[in-house]
Amino acid sequence: MIKVKEVNVTFSQQGKIAEIDNANIFFEGEDNSIKINATFPENLDAEAVFAYIYTASGVQDMVTPQVSDNKYVVVLEGNRVEKGILKIGFEVQNGDSFVRFMPLVLQIDGFISDDYIVANKLYTVKVMVDETKTCESYQPATVENVGNSKEVRLKFTIPKGEKGSKGDKGDAPARGVDYWTEQDKKEVQSYVDDCILKGSW
Repeated sequence: MIKVKEVNVTFSQQGKIAEIDNANIFFEGEDNSIKINATFPENLDAEAVFAYIYTASGVQDMVTPQVSDNKYVVVLEGNRVEKGILKIGFEVQNGDSFVRFMPLVLQIDGFISDDYIVANKLYTVKVMVDETKTCESYQPATVENVGNSKEVRLKFTIPKGEKGSKGDKGDAPARGVDYWTEQDKKEVQSYVDDCILKGSW
């Protein structure tokens, strides 16, 4: 799953950065992208906006931002996102004139794996059972994590037990040893009453 880091930046009338909320970026894992939401002065009549990308390893590119809610959105991924200094320069076209704004400088501090985060207990791991099913008795038992290292979802496969051999036929239950009928119980009770209560013993 691609992890997106957002950066909101506002430029002043003088072409400088008036406000930015996330200049240092730290990614987890490898599939990453950066979404930049740039806001320019309201009185700037922009016929076109261009963004110039410069990465730490020398990758250069020019993209045209998309407009959304009066913000100019640039999404960077692939070889544009790497550890080191990332610079994005904006240029606004108005007729035959071009206005350049101070470059946005982002520090991409690094990329770390989920295993590193788990090993250093940087967050709480959640574990739950996703599914339990049976397989044939000759197949091995398995446990599969169908989630990730942060939210572990375990899928168990348990082999069926093998059918046992037929046992020997047991003896029939004996009356007076293994069980008593209601009539037997009455006879015993009557005997006890005569011997103990009536003194015939």
